[in-house]
Amino acid sequence: MTAPTWPKTRPTLSAEQISIMEDWYLTFLGDVLPGRFAFVDKFNHRYPLRSARKQARTLEIGPGNGSHLQVENLADQQEYVAVELRESLSRQIQDAPSNVRIVVGDCEQGLDFPTATFDRVIAIHVLEHLANLPRALAEVYRVLKPTGRFSVVIPCEGGGAYAVGRALTIRRTFQRRYGVPYTWLIRYEHINRASEVLAALGDYFRVEHRAYFPLHVPSVHLNLVVGLTLRPLRRSGT
Repeated sequence: MTAPTWPKTRPTLSAEQISIMEDWYLTFLGDVLPGRFAFVDKFNHRYPLRSARKQARTLEIGPGNGSHLQVENLADQQEYVAVELRESLSRQIQDAPSNVRIVVGDCEQGLDFPTATFDRVIAIHVLEHLANLPRALAEVYRVLKPTGRFSVVIPCEGGGAYAVGRALTIRRTFQRRYGVPYTWLIRYEHINRASEVLAALGDYFRVEHRAYFPLHVPSVHLNLVVGLTLRPLRRSGT
């Protein structure tokens, strides 16, 4: 497989496509995923809990509408910072405890935190969306403490089971709602395959734990999502 050239270039969308995409984000995160695909959504949010520690400082990248905050024991954490790209989604995160801070920002452009700030970083279904994935991972590596953990969940994009499942479910839902093809959206949004994400992660982190769902066999082609707990590679001079 040819190594990708970073940053990747996305196709240009029309004004109508942009409007559809923004509405789909709200619909998918608010109704479709926690409804029809609750069994997958449960894994998405339960897996990162294995890296939770009391009095930790946690950074979540791409919290969307804040659904993951509902399963975290926020009272046990020193601070929980959620960095969301879309202001429309960040506004949906309401009634958060005082130790939770919501920030609108772009991890591909840099994270406005000092080096080695966080004990834990979470990215749930985010890395497949990042056109400049290495830049974002370099920032995660920078702000994560050397003893910290990076918890990741990604779809098995590029795998056979994921492609078939999407064609039979999400694609049909999207096309019924908007009356337009689904292909352009997934090409724009899921810009990275699982194999590319895993390779990019290896430049900064080593895998401490890995879980495939739902079949639990180590294959991207036979599963829907992969959960990873990673540790930062040793920094030079340490």
